[in-house]
Amino acid sequence: MLNELDRGSIKGIHGMGGASMKVLVASWGDFSRWEEVVYKFEDKEFTSKSTLSALCNTIKPNITVIFIPDTLGRDLSSIENLYKKLKESIKDFISSLDVSCDVTVEIVPGIGAFKHGSFIGNAMDAYYLALYKLYKILPKDKNLEVHFDVTHGLNYVTFLVYRALRDLLEILALRRKIHLKAYSSDPFVRGVKELTMHVIEDVDVRPQPLFRSLSSDNKYLKNRDMPKEEFGNLCRRLDCLRYLRMIKRDLNAWMGSIIFGLPLAFASFYPDTIYIEKAIDELVNAYMKNIEIVSDDGKRCIVRRLSFGEDFGTLIKILFIAKVTEDLPHGDELSEDDLLKITDELFKGGSVKYFIKNEIGMISRLIRSYTVTVNNRFQWIKLRDLLRSQGRHLSEQVDVRNFFAHAGLEANLTEIKSDGKSYLRYTTDKVLYGGLKNDPREVIKDIIEKGLFQGQNFFK
Repeated sequence: MLNELDRGSIKGIHGMGGASMKVLVASWGDFSRWEEVVYKFEDKEFTSKSTLSALCNTIKPNITVIFIPDTLGRDLSSIENLYKKLKESIKDFISSLDVSCDVTVEIVPGIGAFKHGSFIGNAMDAYYLALYKLYKILPKDKNLEVHFDVTHGLNYVTFLVYRALRDLLEILALRRKIHLKAYSSDPFVRGVKELTMHVIEDVDVRPQPLFRSLSSDNKYLKNRDMPKEEFGNLCRRLDCLRYLRMIKRDLNAWMGSIIFGLPLAFASFYPDTIYIEKAIDELVNAYMKNIEIVSDDGKRCIVRRLSFGEDFGTLIKILFIAKVTEDLPHGDELSEDDLLKITDELFKGGSVKYFIKNEIGMISRLIRSYTVTVNNRFQWIKLRDLLRSQGRHLSEQVDVRNFFAHAGLEANLTEIKSDGKSYLRYTTDKVLYGGLKNDPREVIKDIIEKGLFQGQNFFK
């Protein structure tokens, strides 16, 4: 059966009960040329033109996705017809198989010259669109058992789809248990009637936060085959680019909060996922609208006038992290319990978690000591003033090293209050930074961005 998931059905999948889900992803080439053979998988045999029969009937996945390049399409009369006819042909092919699961088909851009036409563009666009489509399909709130089949795939497309899948699974592993198995059958040789399917990867996916920040020159879309003036006008018309320029430093600060172990910054800079998702959709629409079909020496040629830039992929990953962590506390004011929950759920490395909890615990002890003198309640005061009340001599200058050394809870930037429970927030008052009074959020963004861009050199 073939089922093209819409937004509503994806939400339904995310809402399913149970602790784990099975996801099958495959990359396919020209399915019209495949011949029927016996596929031997585990202890069973399946007579089919595709490994899909064996995998679906044995694994019984909750979600099945097949990626194919648009170069397989034969109708080049229009982009709409290319996609429509290609999906119809693969739907007919899947319907002819003995397949027990619903299948979603996703088309990604391919490149190359063929008898039926040429496809011109950037090969990496297949990666970026696979990333975009997998973001929408993969559950964010479940442990996953993921199966990836390379048997029928085309060289670079299979590699890029795998890379996109792996990149998102490593992010998902920040919160969930993710297991990945990959398969490939014996190579098909005409006349051979039996092919054995092999496991070529079987691993627990380790978490990997996003280390690439958004660049200063907004590389979301790149000009591939468009006059410079036209490209400039297009960029000026895209509302999403103005919005993304406005929030770039906030997004970098939020991403840096995860890398550097800064729970209050994580909560304070948590992004607006609705607007980011709209921005990504607008970028994809702009890309798709600027694909042309032209004639070249009597042959049809698909020309992609735009390509995706590195920041497009980074933006999707930032959005994916936000979706994976949306159940964690976020906002400007957090209780001590909220900060501990973020630390336990997000910063799972033993030394990092211990370091952050030690900082929160130190502040908690200071608050308990201070509340004895003020009847257990006090309104917002700077952490610096609380430390001074304990006899500490502190400068009013924001100290960059102290910011990172104390999990983002720098004394001049952080305020605390108690009403029986302890709360923390970043101050809204201007702070002394670099010898000048500055907005505290801008100071935090500047500190984290410098840490991201300069790496280890920043801390020397």
